[in-house]
Amino acid sequence: MQNYCTLFNSKYLSRGLAMLKSLEENTKDYHVYVFGFDDDTYNVLKKLALPNVTPISMQEFEGEELLKIKKERTLQEYCWTCTSFSISYVISKYNPSQITYIDSDLFFFSDPIRLLEEMGSSSVLLTDHRYTKKYDQSEESGRYCVQFLSFKNDESGMEALHWWRDRCAEWCFARHEDGKFGDQKYLDDWTTRFKRVHVLRHLGGGIAPWNSQQYDFFEENGKLSGREIETNESFPVVFHHFHDFKFPDEGAWGHSGDYYLKFDVYQFIYKKYLLKLLELNSICKEVKSDLIKLPKIVSKYEWEKLYLPKLSKADREYFRSIYQSHHSNFVLNDDFDRMDVSAIRKLIQFDFRLEQGYNDYQKIQELVSEPNELADLWNQKIARTSLYLEKENGYDWNNYISTNVNSSSEMKSFEIKFEIRESLKGFLWMPMWKNSCAVRIRTVFHQNGGNKVEIALKPDHTNGIYKEDVLYFFHSHATLQWERLSLSEGSIVISGEWKSLNTWDAYLGIRGLLESHGSKSELSIHGLMVRFKSKLVNLYRRLVGK
Repeated sequence: MQNYCTLFNSKYLSRGLAMLKSLEENTKDYHVYVFGFDDDTYNVLKKLALPNVTPISMQEFEGEELLKIKKERTLQEYCWTCTSFSISYVISKYNPSQITYIDSDLFFFSDPIRLLEEMGSSSVLLTDHRYTKKYDQSEESGRYCVQFLSFKNDESGMEALHWWRDRCAEWCFARHEDGKFGDQKYLDDWTTRFKRVHVLRHLGGGIAPWNSQQYDFFEENGKLSGREIETNESFPVVFHHFHDFKFPDEGAWGHSGDYYLKFDVYQFIYKKYLLKLLELNSICKEVKSDLIKLPKIVSKYEWEKLYLPKLSKADREYFRSIYQSHHSNFVLNDDFDRMDVSAIRKLIQFDFRLEQGYNDYQKIQELVSEPNELADLWNQKIARTSLYLEKENGYDWNNYISTNVNSSSEMKSFEIKFEIRESLKGFLWMPMWKNSCAVRIRTVFHQNGGNKVEIALKPDHTNGIYKEDVLYFFHSHATLQWERLSLSEGSIVISGEWKSLNTWDAYLGIRGLLESHGSKSELSIHGLMVRFKSKLVNLYRRLVGK
């Protein structure tokens, strides 16, 4: 029998139940000990009486040592501390031959027995973060992730567990100190500190936002599989770790960290998770749990250019009837139920989420064939143009120069003057924030009094596509960057012609790009759109979050 333990409170109840349901759907001979971290969680678990689940209350679990520690640590730090204590509690009370701790925000797609079988004669199983290089946080957060951590009830397994529990009792805080961080950095040297420690090799155990960029995902015979892009090695996906999953009131749900999620990750992994969370809304709504709800507020751009085009016109009218226009946003009607299942299901079905990009237009391609089918969509008449300044220590993203400009569907002349009051090493210009647009640059110069210095017409970096002398931006965050400059106080003046692209024009432009680039990896924002240095990629992520 596979024995597991986990812990979560009412805020994480929906995620914890989703994890338990996914485990139930993918394995047979197993048992889970669930530590309910508040009375609401424990009571719900007792009432549900889930098969193969033993709820454990805090009153049962907490002894004198833990109660003393609890006073000295935040809730997060206390939960981390209790991980090793919960494993030790199950060992001492129920005496299983092996126990595996699993995070409550995991979701299983196949039987984890294959991960445990890989241990062979080893006594401890660690899972590597397998960070994508650009996201490597090994020095800060540790090489290994506590997410799926197994101990055999033998001398070597118990030596490691008891050492870890004692260290966490001494120190387990959400800060970096003397090579420690929380409960996780303690694992870094276990392969040399202890005997019979095995590091998981199976690529399907531990898919997460910090490593999913390394894989392509697909369904085969009804089961989710992955393929490592570098080696072409295929594998069944066992579980995904939904780290930092958000349920915001404004905008879409989903992962909101700095990690880029490929389109197939959403299609095959996040969508299934969202539907499972939706099923659990009715169980969790009576307690203070995170729930899948309709967003209270959505931006007009996000709504009208990236989501509604994927719907039929009738469905677009339906959502317009429950959301009212308010400045640059749409606001949900006060009398509409935010937990309306049919409306939420439609949002999930048609890929409403935090990160949207070119592949959303690929979805539109399946549904739309004529321009008049999108004629009812909102198109901006006013746009914002902004200049970000590169100073001696880099860009100060919180301070920028911005002004509103008229937006027209026809090419119109423009001249924008940005006053600067300090020396610069470079600058980044966003012609029309949150607008697809086309720009022809005629002049770029710096002026200080009577001195005028010409700047190259062609930027050092851009995420636009050149066609003759016009730059086309078929997405929402047009950027042009000039660097290696030495500019004093004065003004930067940019002139030329520009026009905004309506939804249909932008769709046609992106469709053309998609059709002219065959490889799957080139269809993502980071593959097709971003073809310049990594620091501008990082800038793009920052700006998307604004």
